[in-house]
Amino acid sequence: MGAKRGSRTYRGLGIAPGVAVGRVKVMDVAHFPAQVPSYTIAEGDKAREIERFRGACTQAREDLNALADKVEVQLGRREADLVRPQALMVEDPAFLAEVEEIIIGEHKNAEAAVTEVAQRFEKLIAAMDDLYLRERSTDVRDAGRRILGNLLFVEGGPAVSLTEPCIVVASHLVPSLAVRLEREMVRGLATEHGGYTSHAAILARAFGIPAVTGLVGITDEVTDGETLVVNGSRGTATVRPTTASLRTSTRLARQHATDRRRILAESSEPAVTRDGVRVVVQANVGRPEEIDLALEYHADGIGLYRTEFEYLTDPALPSEETLYEHYARAAGAFPEGGVTIRVLDIGGDKFPPSVPLAHEDNPFMGLRGLRLLLARAEELMLPQLRAIIRAAAHGPISVMYPMVTGVEDLMAARKAFARAAAELGEPNVSIEQGVMVEVPSCVHMLGEMLRRGGFASVGTNDLVQYVLAADRNSERMADAYDPFHPAVIRILDNIRCACRDLDRPVSVCGEVTSDPHFLPMLLGLGYRTLSVNVGALAYVKHSVRGLSLADCEALAQLTLRADTAQRVHRTVRRFARAPGPGPLGSET
Repeated sequence: MGAKRGSRTYRGLGIAPGVAVGRVKVMDVAHFPAQVPSYTIAEGDKAREIERFRGACTQAREDLNALADKVEVQLGRREADLVRPQALMVEDPAFLAEVEEIIIGEHKNAEAAVTEVAQRFEKLIAAMDDLYLRERSTDVRDAGRRILGNLLFVEGGPAVSLTEPCIVVASHLVPSLAVRLEREMVRGLATEHGGYTSHAAILARAFGIPAVTGLVGITDEVTDGETLVVNGSRGTATVRPTTASLRTSTRLARQHATDRRRILAESSEPAVTRDGVRVVVQANVGRPEEIDLALEYHADGIGLYRTEFEYLTDPALPSEETLYEHYARAAGAFPEGGVTIRVLDIGGDKFPPSVPLAHEDNPFMGLRGLRLLLARAEELMLPQLRAIIRAAAHGPISVMYPMVTGVEDLMAARKAFARAAAELGEPNVSIEQGVMVEVPSCVHMLGEMLRRGGFASVGTNDLVQYVLAADRNSERMADAYDPFHPAVIRILDNIRCACRDLDRPVSVCGEVTSDPHFLPMLLGLGYRTLSVNVGALAYVKHSVRGLSLADCEALAQLTLRADTAQRVHRTVRRFARAPGPGPLGSET
């Protein structure tokens, strides 16, 4: 490799905001060893080889569980739960069966069989459309490395030795390494691969560590000790910054740390605009441990409890009792703000191992969401509804149905709910039932549905992709998937008007709620209840306190008149620089 000269800036995806400056520590431990022994075993050695494999799996499971227990004591439950999926992976029946089939059928040694199956599983999961599931490929890699390490008599989990605060650079940040990093020693994270739901991203946002991913090639560019600037707000990482750039970045890094401390300290304050309008800011949670973080950041309740997690972490369906315990805990944690539980939303791009689904050429338009639940009500929908109804005894709960397309869907869901209540001997249970507005047909039929009662919650992540026919997980459609498109703004206005006319509650729970540029438009359109990812709670409340509703309403009217996304973006950028109706007047 030739001499490295001058400053270089990499552009990627910002997964945790802020600026960090520090010396590089490269931890490229994500891959399997370059040299894995591969040889043919004799027929009489197969039983011994399988025994070696099973012993390595047992040791890996025990090591991972011990690590998770240690992390829970030292760092907390939510960090420990990032490790536990690997313990499940090393005892996954499908994984174990495939490795043993290769040993028996192909006469391969255990090390070669483990490497082949783990890499196959990893590639399969990494190719999935669903971002959350795609990020779980690191779980497979981490588990496979540990089993292989035991077979090779090599420590499965790399030692972590950070002697001074630094910026961690890695290809992938595997979970068992991520949870071992001491937060006070990590100023920033820069990874080549990963996404917004990766373990690195979850930890970075929870700890307030600026982080950027998608920096392909950076591990080859940097060496330990070099200076690196990570800008999680802009999604950049600059190697060997110039003197002027370093001076500016250092100032921004100090300001980020100061601002974060101040914003988190103010998280208990209500979200009230400068002109006195209260905004309810609730939390989106997908895992039980996120409830603790929502409480820590003083969420006004849980506006979206995604129930997929309970189905993604085990090859068997969760029991009604398990679901009840999780939902009851959430309801008891928010006796005032309440909890809105979205029933299982799978299919399309989410395929839990416990729910085998037939192949479809276009799964986004196939059997998914509420359609799937109604088709398999006995095993999926009714147990979950019974668990929700039982949990309502511990606190206020609402239930929300995903991917509702019209009145027929809603009535079928309500019928299933009534059946679940009757089976529990509670036919008159009082639980609000609402619809998640995600498809155009739901927008057009919303008035008819809400006349039957209930509430609406706008799921902008899916709504935008269906309105604009742009897959939100496709890199090639990244430019087309634009929430600032005039059609999206006008649809949001239509939804809000339909709910206002019928005096029905409405909220927004998609990613746009935590976008500081989109937030003023939502307030200006009339939305007063938002549900955001837990890491964004304090920041969204802070942003609301800095806005004037009158200015937001003026902004909304201008964007409703815009006829291109470019004009919406330009108007919003001007608002961000100089809030108020005056300077915006000539924008459209």
